[in-house]
Amino acid sequence: MPMLHAFLPLAAAGLPLAAAGAALRAPVLTEVSAASVITARGGEQIVVPLRYRGFRDFDIALPDETFVSVGDGFPIPHAGGDVFQVRVDGARLQVDVRGDGSFEAQVEPPPQGQVAVVTLRGTAADGSPVVYMARVRTGAGGWEYSVSGALVGTHGQTKFVLVDQDLDGTYGEVGEDALVVGRG
Repeated sequence: MPMLHAFLPLAAAGLPLAAAGAALRAPVLTEVSAASVITARGGEQIVVPLRYRGFRDFDIALPDETFVSVGDGFPIPHAGGDVFQVRVDGARLQVDVRGDGSFEAQVEPPPQGQVAVVTLRGTAADGSPVVYMARVRTGAGGWEYSVSGALVGTHGQTKFVLVDQDLDGTYGEVGEDALVVGRG
Protein backbone atom coordinates (compact mmCIF):
# COMPACT_ATOMS: atom_id res chain seq x y z
CA MET A 1 0.00 0.00 0.00
CA PRO A 2 1.45 3.41 -0.88
CA MET A 3 2.20 5.87 1.88
CA LEU A 4 -0.50 8.46 2.43
CA HIS A 5 0.71 12.03 2.81
CA ALA A 6 -1.22 14.47 4.95
CA PHE A 7 0.65 17.30 3.35
CA LEU A 8 -1.40 20.19 4.67
CA PRO A 9 -2.64 21.14 8.10
CA LEU A 10 -6.32 22.03 7.84
CA ALA A 11 -5.68 25.78 7.88
CA ALA A 12 -3.51 25.55 4.79
CA ALA A 13 -5.92 23.23 3.01
CA GLY A 14 -8.48 26.01 2.68
CA LEU A 15 -11.27 23.55 3.40
CA PRO A 16 -13.39 24.51 6.42
CA LEU A 17 -14.33 21.40 8.30
CA ALA A 18 -17.14 20.94 10.79
CA ALA A 19 -19.19 18.16 12.29
CA ALA A 20 -22.68 19.45 12.78
CA GLY A 21 -21.13 22.80 13.64
CA ALA A 22 -18.38 21.58 16.00
CA ALA A 23 -15.07 19.76 15.95
CA LEU A 24 -15.35 16.01 16.40
CA ARG A 25 -14.40 14.94 19.92
CA ALA A 26 -12.37 11.86 20.83
CA PRO A 27 -13.17 8.85 18.73
CA VAL A 28 -16.51 7.84 20.13
CA LEU A 29 -16.77 6.16 16.77
CA THR A 30 -16.68 2.53 15.82
CA GLU A 31 -19.42 2.67 13.21
CA VAL A 32 -20.35 5.42 10.81
CA SER A 33 -21.57 7.80 13.48
CA ALA A 34 -20.24 11.18 12.49
CA ALA A 35 -20.13 13.28 9.39
CA SER A 36 -17.96 16.15 8.36
CA VAL A 37 -19.20 18.90 6.11
CA ILE A 38 -16.47 19.99 3.74
CA THR A 39 -16.92 23.18 1.78
CA ALA A 40 -15.28 22.97 -1.63
CA ARG A 41 -13.87 25.97 -3.49
CA GLY A 42 -17.12 26.62 -5.37
CA GLY A 43 -19.07 26.78 -2.12
CA GLU A 44 -20.58 23.32 -2.58
CA GLN A 45 -20.91 21.47 0.72
CA ILE A 46 -20.10 17.79 0.76
CA VAL A 47 -21.17 15.53 3.64
CA VAL A 48 -18.64 12.78 4.25
CA PRO A 49 -19.67 10.02 6.71
CA LEU A 50 -16.67 9.17 8.88
CA ARG A 51 -15.71 6.22 11.04
CA TYR A 52 -12.72 5.63 13.23
CA ARG A 53 -10.05 3.34 11.86
CA GLY A 54 -6.94 2.25 13.73
CA PHE A 55 -3.74 1.49 11.86
CA ARG A 56 -1.29 -1.10 13.21
CA ASP A 57 1.11 0.06 10.49
CA PHE A 58 0.65 3.83 10.51
CA ASP A 59 1.95 4.99 7.12
CA ILE A 60 0.51 8.49 6.93
CA ALA A 61 3.29 11.07 6.61
CA LEU A 62 2.04 13.99 8.71
CA PRO A 63 3.22 17.57 8.17
CA ASP A 64 3.98 17.99 11.87
CA GLU A 65 4.08 14.51 13.42
CA THR A 66 4.73 14.66 17.12
CA PHE A 67 5.50 12.13 19.82
CA VAL A 68 4.80 13.49 23.30
CA SER A 69 5.45 12.16 26.78
CA VAL A 70 2.88 9.64 27.99
CA GLY A 71 3.19 11.16 31.46
CA ASP A 72 0.33 9.85 33.61
CA GLY A 73 -1.70 8.66 30.64
CA PHE A 74 -3.38 9.30 27.33
CA PRO A 75 -5.60 12.43 27.52
CA ILE A 76 -8.67 10.88 25.92
CA PRO A 77 -11.89 11.63 27.84
CA HIS A 78 -14.15 8.70 28.72
CA ALA A 79 -16.72 7.83 31.39
CA GLY A 80 -13.92 6.82 33.80
CA GLY A 81 -12.11 10.17 33.58
CA ASP A 82 -10.15 12.48 31.33
CA VAL A 83 -7.16 10.16 30.96
CA PHE A 84 -6.51 6.49 30.20
CA GLN A 85 -3.94 5.96 32.96
CA VAL A 86 -0.45 4.48 32.64
CA ARG A 87 2.35 3.60 35.00
CA VAL A 88 5.91 2.48 34.49
CA ASP A 89 7.01 -0.82 36.01
CA GLY A 90 10.75 -1.16 35.46
CA ALA A 91 11.18 -0.83 31.71
CA ARG A 92 7.56 -1.82 30.96
CA LEU A 93 4.62 0.50 30.41
CA GLN A 94 1.40 -0.63 32.08
CA VAL A 95 -1.74 0.75 30.45
CA ASP A 96 -5.34 0.93 31.62
CA VAL A 97 -6.70 0.17 28.14
CA ARG A 98 -10.36 -0.02 29.28
CA GLY A 99 -10.43 3.16 31.36
CA ASP A 100 -11.61 1.23 34.39
CA GLY A 101 -8.64 1.79 36.72
CA SER A 102 -6.96 -1.58 36.17
CA PHE A 103 -3.79 -1.93 34.11
CA GLU A 104 -4.58 -4.71 31.63
CA ALA A 105 -1.80 -4.14 29.10
CA GLN A 106 1.92 -4.62 29.69
CA VAL A 107 4.00 -3.02 26.93
CA GLU A 108 7.63 -4.03 26.56
CA PRO A 109 9.98 -1.39 25.15
CA PRO A 110 10.07 -1.89 21.37
CA PRO A 111 13.46 -2.11 19.64
CA GLN A 112 15.11 1.23 18.86
CA GLY A 113 13.35 2.95 15.93
CA GLN A 114 10.18 0.87 16.30
CA VAL A 115 6.85 1.38 18.04
CA ALA A 116 4.26 -0.72 19.85
CA VAL A 117 0.55 -0.08 19.28
CA VAL A 118 -1.92 0.31 22.14
CA THR A 119 -5.71 0.28 21.64
CA LEU A 120 -7.74 2.17 24.22
CA ARG A 121 -11.42 1.22 24.51
CA GLY A 122 -13.90 2.74 26.86
CA THR A 123 -17.28 4.34 27.11
CA ALA A 124 -18.05 8.04 26.77
CA ALA A 125 -20.16 9.85 29.35
CA ASP A 126 -23.15 9.55 26.97
CA GLY A 127 -22.71 5.76 26.74
CA SER A 128 -21.20 5.68 23.26
CA PRO A 129 -18.00 3.71 22.66
CA VAL A 130 -14.58 5.37 22.76
CA VAL A 131 -11.75 3.90 20.68
CA TYR A 132 -8.27 5.40 20.25
CA MET A 133 -5.11 3.77 18.94
CA ALA A 134 -1.69 5.12 19.84
CA ARG A 135 1.86 4.24 18.87
CA VAL A 136 4.20 4.13 21.87
CA ARG A 137 7.97 4.06 22.08
CA THR A 138 10.72 4.89 24.51
CA GLY A 139 12.54 8.16 23.98
CA ALA A 140 15.24 10.09 25.79
CA GLY A 141 12.67 11.33 28.33
CA GLY A 142 10.88 7.99 28.81
CA TRP A 143 7.73 6.61 27.21
CA GLU A 144 6.10 8.74 24.51
CA TYR A 145 3.18 8.36 22.11
CA SER A 146 1.63 9.54 18.87
CA VAL A 147 -1.60 8.83 17.03
CA SER A 148 -2.18 5.53 15.23
CA GLY A 149 -5.74 6.03 13.98
CA ALA A 150 -7.90 8.46 12.05
CA LEU A 151 -11.43 9.26 10.96
CA VAL A 152 -11.89 7.84 7.47
CA GLY A 153 -14.63 8.27 4.89
CA THR A 154 -15.27 8.45 1.18
CA HIS A 155 -17.30 10.64 -1.12
CA GLY A 156 -17.66 9.07 -4.54
CA GLN A 157 -14.19 7.79 -5.40
CA THR A 158 -12.40 10.26 -3.13
CA LYS A 159 -11.06 9.12 0.23
CA PHE A 160 -10.86 11.52 3.21
CA VAL A 161 -8.63 10.82 6.21
CA LEU A 162 -8.79 13.16 9.21
CA VAL A 163 -5.91 12.76 11.70
CA ASP A 164 -5.76 14.06 15.29
CA GLN A 165 -2.26 15.41 14.66
CA ASP A 166 -2.07 17.41 17.92
CA LEU A 167 -3.03 14.34 20.02
CA ASP A 168 -5.83 15.97 22.00
CA GLY A 169 -8.64 13.61 21.01
CA THR A 170 -10.48 16.27 19.00
CA TYR A 171 -10.66 15.96 15.22
CA GLY A 172 -10.98 18.81 12.74
CA GLU A 173 -9.22 21.64 14.58
CA VAL A 174 -8.15 24.07 11.90
CA GLY A 175 -4.38 24.51 11.85
CA GLU A 176 -3.81 21.67 14.32
CA ASP A 177 -5.05 18.46 12.72
CA ALA A 178 -4.30 16.99 9.30
CA LEU A 179 -6.55 16.12 6.37
CA VAL A 180 -5.68 13.76 3.53
CA VAL A 181 -7.84 14.10 0.42
CA GLY A 182 -7.56 11.32 -2.15
CA ARG A 183 -4.46 9.17 -2.16
CA GLY A 184 -2.42 12.01 -0.68
